[in-house]
Amino acid sequence: MKVAISALLKTVPDMLPVLFVTIIFYIILSITGHYLLFMKMRDCVVDRSNEEESLYSDELLHVKTTWDCNNVGGMMINTHSHFDYFFASLFSVFHSSTTAGWAEVMYRSIDNDG
Repeated sequence: MKVAISALLKTVPDMLPVLFVTIIFYIILSITGHYLLFMKMRDCVVDRSNEEESLYSDELLHVKTTWDCNNVGGMMINTHSHFDYFFASLFSVFHSSTTAGWAEVMYRSIDNDG
């Protein structure tokens, strides 16, 4: 165990340049995502628990902007991965790079109506 820990500690200085380049790359991607997708990965949420389901689905088919969402009585909310703030953008890039949620971020980016 002592040998493994000492070997791990000896490799840390050699890994620092790679870590630095990776962090710079994530920051560049986060700033680019923020610039391109700011306020565009939102959903319109309407509380229609008392009304018929057919009216609810027909109205939401035409909701593309915040103005349209407000007209049907809804509210625009952020998804889990969005690019509205720098740290949320950094989290979204990291989330995509771990391959755990890259498909969700990709489809949300493609389907935005901004």
